[in-house]
Amino acid sequence: MSPSELMPQQMTGPVFSRRLLAAIRDVSELISSDQSERDVLLAMLRVLETRLGLQDCKVVLSGLDGRDMVLATNEDLMILKAQGIHACRGHGLSRKVRQSDEPAVVEALNQHAQLKQCRRRNKPKSGEPDRSLICVPIKLNQEVIGTLSGTIAYQPEVDAQIESHLLSIIAGMMAVHVSARRAILLEREALKRENQRLRDLLSGHERPAEMIGDAPAMQQVFARISQVAPADTRVLLRGEPGTGKEVAARAIHAQSPRADGPLVVVSCVALNESLLESELFGHVEGAFTGATSDRKGRIAEAEGGTLMLDEIGELPLQIQVKLLRFLQEQQYEPVGSNETCHADVRIVAATHRNLEQEVAQGCFREDLFYRISVFTITLPPLRERKSDIMSLASHFVQHYSVKNGKPINQITRPVMECLTRYDWPGNVRELENWIEYAVLTSTDEKIHLHNLPNWAGVTEASMSLIGGTLKERLDNVAREIILQTLKRYDNRVALAAEELGITPRMLNYKIKQWGLKIERSRGRFAE
Repeated sequence: MSPSELMPQQMTGPVFSRRLLAAIRDVSELISSDQSERDVLLAMLRVLETRLGLQDCKVVLSGLDGRDMVLATNEDLMILKAQGIHACRGHGLSRKVRQSDEPAVVEALNQHAQLKQCRRRNKPKSGEPDRSLICVPIKLNQEVIGTLSGTIAYQPEVDAQIESHLLSIIAGMMAVHVSARRAILLEREALKRENQRLRDLLSGHERPAEMIGDAPAMQQVFARISQVAPADTRVLLRGEPGTGKEVAARAIHAQSPRADGPLVVVSCVALNESLLESELFGHVEGAFTGATSDRKGRIAEAEGGTLMLDEIGELPLQIQVKLLRFLQEQQYEPVGSNETCHADVRIVAATHRNLEQEVAQGCFREDLFYRISVFTITLPPLRERKSDIMSLASHFVQHYSVKNGKPINQITRPVMECLTRYDWPGNVRELENWIEYAVLTSTDEKIHLHNLPNWAGVTEASMSLIGGTLKERLDNVAREIILQTLKRYDNRVALAAEELGITPRMLNYKIKQWGLKIERSRGRFAE
């Protein structure tokens, strides 16, 4: 319906036309504004005040979350709302309009007995004329989503319904603005959900089955692995010892077109120079003392697959020259042979050394460095991904519990705090060793602090490993000492108390305090 159709005959005069057109012009400009929905609606209310002479303009609008958003130009009304008090003028009328879907007008506001409370809170100033309250619905697709209200000076000779029509026109324009803004918002939310869905799918695809970790640093590693795995590019894995470089190499191989081929791992630090050369390139009978027959090297064994050169920074310079030739030409000669062999092998190298520094010191060939580091992946140390510690620990507990036939299903809180606060200089490998030891020494279905290797040294030397107040930390240590003593004496309280220098009664009190229960069938206790 056009604005002219909404206007009664009384509104066709030049005064009303100028006021209406000016208001429509200003509101139209605001509809195309790039400000927020809230700011635009407030600006529209100010237009009503300046152009149409309304006061106490207010919008009550249902949000996408089902809650009402209240906007008012009168700061006093917003202060009342912030204090939990309804802005009284029009509050009940707004509900009525939303229910009836029809505009409503209360003329001579202060003469209505039902608005007595409102008169007290909003008593006109001395000499101020009485006012009329107008409230109109804001409709979106024939559904009332809110109301627009305001007050005008009461004039008995003027029909307030005229201003009601003016307000209805502006309410319709507000609905257009809200509709457009919410359509954009819903579209953005849909795009965000779709983007998140694709990220989740991509993340699930990127994360190799062999690797555990949700920390951001590990997510980057997974993404890098997914990028390079399908190609035949040489990869250099960098990271401290124990960070899982071999596991990453296995993940790259598993996701590559060479997955059906072999993955061969060679440690460049495990053998001396002569044996390492034979290990890589093979040898023929009589090549050196003890070479009683021909032997294939690891390069030949990796034909069609992947060769991982672990700790390549330890490779002797002489072998670096031969490896460089193989990388350039895919050719090599076994030790003691003049025959040139060919091999189709992908190289994945790994090192914990700073190879750039090794190159500068002349310990590593620069040309070889550039050959092996086409694509670099850096594995983060465990201390930089502590959010993954419990996932890794749980995985290792499950693995070694099955391997050793033990029904261990829980890691106690002091152990969790100890694991997450420790700096792990040995990284994931050290954590795995700790958990393996703890599983072997556990005598119930849980991993306790005293099951960890050198647990007493850990707790006494680093009290900060166990969180909480000083009393809580001391209690945790005392609790673990008592647990260990009881287990040593097969849970005979009297003997354990004697060694600890306390009475059996005190020891029983501690057992009860910490929630330990005596297992009557075996005379043991458990948490």
